[in-house]
Amino acid sequence: MKKIFIPLALLLAITMIAGRINVKAVETEIVIDASAEKIWQVLIEADAYPNWNPFINKISDDIYEGNKLKVMLNPEFSGQGEVEIKVGQLRFGETMVWISRPLMTDLLSGRHYFKTEEMPDGKIKFINMESYSGLLLYLSWPFIEPKARQGFEAMNVALKAEAERL
Repeated sequence: MKKIFIPLALLLAITMIAGRINVKAVETEIVIDASAEKIWQVLIEADAYPNWNPFINKISDDIYEGNKLKVMLNPEFSGQGEVEIKVGQLRFGETMVWISRPLMTDLLSGRHYFKTEEMPDGKIKFINMESYSGLLLYLSWPFIEPKARQGFEAMNVALKAEAERL
């Protein structure tokens, strides 16, 4: 029994360490012909998400730094329905970070970044990305990556239309 236990314990330890240091990301971007202020007004108005966002169907509460939210994702773009997140950072007009932490954070977790950058022509580049880590990353990556990319791109197009409409 001891002969099996030690290699299994080593394998588990190596897998846990690898899951923490291995990170993969999905990054998308779009150029928006609106001010950063208009874009951020759209991004932080949680009640309006169902009206314009095809990726995120509902957000449970106001978006502000430190708040814990339940985010309902469109199943077409995600294997998940409701995700619990914490707004880890919010700098209006610059960046927002959402941290998703399932019960078992070593299995799979994510950090979602929304960022705006002013371009020389006055337009705004919107970056929508998420980095993933955890033990299940490599097993689930072939399922996560294409759906997440499709959802982020759909959200980007809808955000562009909404911000440019205002």
